[in-house]
Amino acid sequence: MTRTPAYIFCIPLFWFSLYALVGCTKTEPEVTFDDYLTRLGRVTDISVPPTAPHSRPQYPARAKLLPVIESPTINWLELWDYRQCGLSTLLGERNSVLGKHMQASTHFVMDVEIIQALQYCRTQTADTESQKLSDTLLNIKREQLPLRFAKATAASEEMQSFWSYSGPTLIAPQTSLNASIEAIDHWQLSMREAPLTLPDISLLENSNKVLRQKQGGTLLKSLIFAEQKMRSANRILAQAEQRKTLCPLGLAKQELNWARNVMRKFFITKVQPYLARINADNLALQASYNQFYQRLPNSTQQVLIPFTEQWHTLSKAFTLSTKAHVKHWQSLFASCGESATKESP
Repeated sequence: MTRTPAYIFCIPLFWFSLYALVGCTKTEPEVTFDDYLTRLGRVTDISVPPTAPHSRPQYPARAKLLPVIESPTINWLELWDYRQCGLSTLLGERNSVLGKHMQASTHFVMDVEIIQALQYCRTQTADTESQKLSDTLLNIKREQLPLRFAKATAASEEMQSFWSYSGPTLIAPQTSLNASIEAIDHWQLSMREAPLTLPDISLLENSNKVLRQKQGGTLLKSLIFAEQKMRSANRILAQAEQRKTLCPLGLAKQELNWARNVMRKFFITKVQPYLARINADNLALQASYNQFYQRLPNSTQQVLIPFTEQWHTLSKAFTLSTKAHVKHWQSLFASCGESATKESP
């Protein structure tokens, strides 16, 4: 009889074990919250309720955000008039085949350059027709600058990536969102100071690299995760208070002290710091985003309203669930005639 080599069975077993190990590995926040809920359910003798679903804020697709920008046209004779002040070279570069395929961020910076050049050229001629042409082009470019800004930021691939949910599962305790917040701030400051100040293209390109790291979507996932877990924890504490499981007939059981230890050692020491961390990140990102949002043209703001409102709703739900959890702990001990900070005799 032919014997099958043992290693043939080991190969699929190895890959199955590897898949299970990689696929089931939990992040630090997941381990912390799951451990807390398990201990909370055990000490109150109440089953951990299933996680309630929560809708995700969805950043609009690029096609909905891309503005329509019509480039002004001038004839060769008019372009020739600008050769003395250097604008013809800049316009030629902008309208070349290479110029038309530049990044939207580069187009934004070049349009600021063109506005500054038009302002200078207007002072260098006494010809009325040339001045009128400069005024016409200036008005068009100034009106289009917010649209250029929107195309380079809100409608960019980088911003799509920033709000994508395909990044890390959750915000790790040691992860910082400061670089992402600074990147958004750099962009909104460039629009606030334009066209008086020419934006630093290298700084804006570096900001775009930071935004590709998908931290916005990861933060939103973290808020959803934490809000769901706190809602489950709140249901456990509410049921424990209602059923008087820790103090039947008004007499505190030993489990009440155990519950107090769970609150101190796991909620206050481990869960609460993470909640405070992502709350601070969320508030800081919202403040930066709100300033950025105000720099966008009205047409772009209208498209972003649903996403902004969904984010606000999620943030509110997260805050309410977190605050409610502290009150549930206080109410649980009060219902047993105890203090959350005082040991039972």
